[in-house]
Amino acid sequence: MWKYIVRRIGESLFILLAISVITFGIAKATPGGPFGFDDPDSGARIPEVMRARYREIYGLDKPVPVQYLNWLTAAMRGDFGVSFGSRNQNVSDIISRTWPISAQLGLIATALALMFGITLGIIAAVNQNTIIDYMTMFISVVGTTIPTFVLAIIAIVLFSVQLRWFPVSGWGSVDRMILPVFVLMLGPMAGVARYTRTSMLEVINLDFVRTAYAKGLTRRVVIMKHVIRNALIPVVTITGPILAGLLTGSFFVETMFTVPGMGGAFISAAATRDYPMIMANTMIYAALIVFLNLGVDLAYGVIDPRIRFD
Repeated sequence: MWKYIVRRIGESLFILLAISVITFGIAKATPGGPFGFDDPDSGARIPEVMRARYREIYGLDKPVPVQYLNWLTAAMRGDFGVSFGSRNQNVSDIISRTWPISAQLGLIATALALMFGITLGIIAAVNQNTIIDYMTMFISVVGTTIPTFVLAIIAIVLFSVQLRWFPVSGWGSVDRMILPVFVLMLGPMAGVARYTRTSMLEVINLDFVRTAYAKGLTRRVVIMKHVIRNALIPVVTITGPILAGLLTGSFFVETMFTVPGMGGAFISAAATRDYPMIMANTMIYAALIVFLNLGVDLAYGVIDPRIRFD
């Protein structure tokens, strides 16, 4: 198992290196630049001496491969540089301020999505082709098909503007958390419910389940002890990407509800060509996906003892 873990960690580091190269190249190749130098209106009013000085200070006067190597060397020491958009702040300071908020939002949304999604999937599978199954899958279809930004607008208009139940923006109190968490969790919850139902129906029809019934075990014991545990493997597979995506913050949710998390910071960085912030956010997101997927693979062995890593 340890050989497997070491090999996967090596592969993960190579993947992260490749992602950093691709992201840096795309960011540099995208038209425009930081500080408004390339803006046709404001850029023309900036003296060339000032442009040259700024490029020298932030290392933008060097060739792109040299800029990347400088960034990579500093990032390996934990230094992501100074934000171009917030010139008096280090990227690490901005992330340390915004990351806990995105993580809190993401963890709450993930926990609720898994709890309600798995429950709905089990209920739908156990009551297959009944009104309960149809109602459960209708909720799942609605959650899957409605885009996040549309759902956010509906939630704001209905619960904040019309009913005035919840504040429309901010973070920190329970009433301000309800709408962002609800909007963020609905899509993942719907996906988890569909995966759980499909996996449950596959396992229910397997031979070992029929054998358990033949031994005289009750339906509750068969479902809880045998079916659910085997049906959770596909659900665990999608948990890693879901958790990574929610932990790093939803761009639409954080922007529309004015949640001061990483999502809003990333959108602002992309708009202003803040290369250090773009790289830091992208690498954090990529690292979460890569290593959470590794954790998911290792969790297979706990859920199903038949799985070996040799």
